Amino acid sequence: MLSFTIENIFGVGSFRLCAGFPSSIKSIEHSKSHIYECPLNGCIQIYNYSTNERSYFEHIYDDIIVVMLYNEFVNQILTCSYSGKIILWSANYQKRFVEQQVRINHVHYGCWARDGTTIYLCSRFDAMAYWKMLFSGTPNNKQCQRFKLLDVWIKFLEERSNQRSITKDTWDLLLDFSTTIKSDFSNYDHDGAWPTLIDDFVEYVKTAQNQSSSVNV
Repeated sequence: MLSFTIENIFGVGSFRLCAGFPSSIKSIEHSKSHIYECPLNGCIQIYNYSTNERSYFEHIYDDIIVVMLYNEFVNQILTCSYSGKIILWSANYQKRFVEQQVRINHVHYGCWARDGTTIYLCSRFDAMAYWKMLFSGTPNNKQCQRFKLLDVWIKFLEERSNQRSITKDTWDLLLDFSTTIKSDFSNYDHDGAWPTLIDDFVEYVKTAQNQSSSVNV
């Protein structure tokens, strides 16, 4: 069995980034066939769009495959499931070089070093850790203002067990939300271009505030 390093990094990804790859990148021969290798839930399939036929199909994981990458420099394929199980394959899927459960779950993005020795996996909790770093600091520091509702935001995400990934829109707009929207949301526009996750967060906080007011009364 081969050995390699797995590193956890900060970042944001999406299941949609895991779309597989065309078989043509594994061969220098030109072909008129449009063959695509891609994940389907916990399965790997090779599909020929020219003939509308599936030439390979195998159930691999009990949960969804979120990373499927081909490394042309080592001529191997990497797959990783949402629960953090990785498999390193030969280019034809006939041999498994590595099959390992890593101590990272809720994986939704991954990348692979060119030399094939290091794999980077990103989970939902990495984004939370990064936000804690990004928004920490003193309120008087204009270059690093703290998100007043950061702790509530993290708690909100932790309670959403079905929130498997953070979209790019949420990542891009959370800083704007934290610096422009008042803590009572009086200037928040639900019809604005805010991501759905932020809309849900506003409703989450308002509901909690209303429940607290009812108890106090």
